[in-house]
This record gives sequence, structure tokens and C-alpha cells, in this order.
Amino acid sequence: NNLTINKPSGLTTLSSNVTVNGVLNFISGSIQTGINVVIQPSSGSVSGAAQNTGWVNGYLQKSIVTGSNVSNSFEIGDPTYYAPATLLFANVSVAGNLTASTTPAEHPQIDLSGINKNLDVNRYWTLTNTGVGFTTTATTLNWVPSDVDLGATTANFKTSVYDGISWGISNVALPLPTSIQATGSTSLGSFVVG
Repeated sequence: NNLTINKPSGLTTLSSNVTVNGVLNFISGSIQTGINVVIQPSSGSVSGAAQNTGWVNGYLQKSIVTGSNVSNSFEIGDPTYYAPATLLFANVSVAGNLTASTTPAEHPQIDLSGINKNLDVNRYWTLTNTGVGFTTTATTLNWVPSDVDLGATTANFKTSVYDGISWGISNVALPLPTSIQATGSTSLGSFVVG
């Protein structure tokens, strides 16, 4: 039911999917998922995730329940940095699963995104929806200062999301030096910031 990661040196690497029904607790070290997934049903939670303790490097799937103002945090990062995402759904009418990951590079199709790749965050977040029926979501994305291109003004940042077919610029709130919130999104996919 519970899983504690306390491995100061080396990686905890998954050889298959792992489901954590209880608490996923990070004390020291990250989980490297590879092609596998850390799965958390609605009964699960995460504690201790941070830059100095650990996170999921790869795919983290969480159950999204029905209701209003449904919030879910995804404690994800890359091999070096913690770069989590948090979603606040205005209303969820159909429960389902959401899988999140982040990639420390430019999105392969960023040239079509409406974001200037020379003045952006050199990272993207992929949020894959499996069955969640929702109205809109506010998605908060976090990065580290070294992800930002020199000369970029974070207060001017926007977000764009790629749903697998086309890009769409999102409304934003709270553009801060290391985070931004994309508001009013009606679909999910790959998010870029710049």
C-alpha cells in the first residue's frame, strides 16, 4: 500500500508499473520509470516530494474523481530537476486517469506553437487524459531558473498546448519567475511556456 523512497545514491528504477494505494513518501532519491508508470488510485497520496528529496522522473498517473474544484498535483521532474504540475478542474463529470511527465527540451513541434523558442522555458509537460470528463482546468507548471532562455522576460510568458492535432494559446495567470498557470483549458496535451 505504501512506498518510501530513501536511496541517497543511485536510482530507484522500475522494471514494471507500480501501483501505490497509500502514501508515496520521498525521503531521498527519485523514481526512474522508463517506459513504466507509477500509478496512484484516488486513495493514494504523495508526501515529501521536492528538489532536495525526490520525485517521479517519468510517468505518474493519478485518478481524477468527480466533483467541483478537483485539485491534483503531479510530483514529476527530469533526471536532475523537480518540475511539478498541478491541475485544478472546475468540474469533473466523469472520473478517469491523468498521466503526467516533463521533458527538459524544446517540444519537437514548438515552431508551430506560437511561442518563441529563443525566449522560452526549455522544457515541456505532457498531460495525457484517459477518460476524464471535465469543463475547464487551471494548470500550474513549475520549472527551475536554468530552464529559461537568457533574455526572456518571465512576466510576459504565455502558454500553448498541443492536443496532438493543433496548438492553442491559453489564457494565463500568475506568470512568475519559475511558474505559470494556464487557465480555462478545455483540453490537455503537451504544454510549452514562453
